[in-house]
Amino acid sequence: MKKLAWIICPNGGGHKYRSERTFMLLKDFLKSKNFELYFWGPGPKTKFFKNEKFQEISKSDNYSWPKYSIKDFKPENFDLIISDNIIENKLGYFLKENESVPFIFLSSFMWEMIDSDYDKNKILWIFDRVNYHFIFNKYFYNEKIIGKPRNFTDHGLTCDNKLLKNKLKGSIFKIYITLGLSEIINQDIIERIRFVINNLDKNIKVYSDRNLYKYIKNVEPLDHNKGISIANLIICRPGLGTLNQALCSGIKFFITCPEPENKEMISNENSLIKIVNVKNIYDQNINEFIDSASQKPKTNQFLEREGFEEIIFSIKKYLNEKFV
Repeated sequence: MKKLAWIICPNGGGHKYRSERTFMLLKDFLKSKNFELYFWGPGPKTKFFKNEKFQEISKSDNYSWPKYSIKDFKPENFDLIISDNIIENKLGYFLKENESVPFIFLSSFMWEMIDSDYDKNKILWIFDRVNYHFIFNKYFYNEKIIGKPRNFTDHGLTCDNKLLKNKLKGSIFKIYITLGLSEIINQDIIERIRFVINNLDKNIKVYSDRNLYKYIKNVEPLDHNKGISIANLIICRPGLGTLNQALCSGIKFFITCPEPENKEMISNENSLIKIVNVKNIYDQNINEFIDSASQKPKTNQFLEREGFEEIIFSIKKYLNEKFV
């Protein structure tokens, strides 16, 4: 029996969303390859890992290698390691010294690349390993935040079919506001959102996630998935998880709220501008942008939505080569 370690970064919800659904599609294949499965990720444990060995891990202020450590994690006990956006302390040293161990990295950025205070030379060894495979979103690729992996798969949007199936129609133009799962609220951004909302046409309906409801008046709180399902336009912190879901849902108007110092968010915003209609929350004429959007018919976007299928294909191909 071979052993697989799968680590999911506890920051935000996008990593968990991607790993949960990737695992469910891979589960039977992994067990057919005789892998014993071990997971580390943010709590609470969900239905996706109901019958699996799952250990909750905590959030951190710094995920750059070698800062983040998982207690009792021993990478030398595993034959294959999959990581969703994090190089754990002991894992990094182990991979550096053991090039033959297969390693899959799921993410469109590396913490080390977006950390302004981090010496990038400390992590470049990962691209020199013989045995690794990076998997990232083709629409948000930027070598400044993911590096230059030689072995990789780029994929389309990773869509939840339930979200698409439950897409709600209606004649009223709807806005959904979310700043993600972060408990740290940027007050300047909140003030700017309030200004925009207070100057909206009365025929526009506005919703927010439940985390923001107490900060913004004249909005209705909604579950995140439902908010994305009904929205024609989204005001959001441009984390890849939120952008991916919104694009999958067919939203083509975005008002982004990146923190000025966040390289990942700024990179995501720049990538988003290439494929849909985008304004930054601090741009001029935001309300004119919303009024114009509310008058335009909603059209389908020609974006690839088979991201999960592409991820699964690439992982199966990699494992079939490494584990005959």
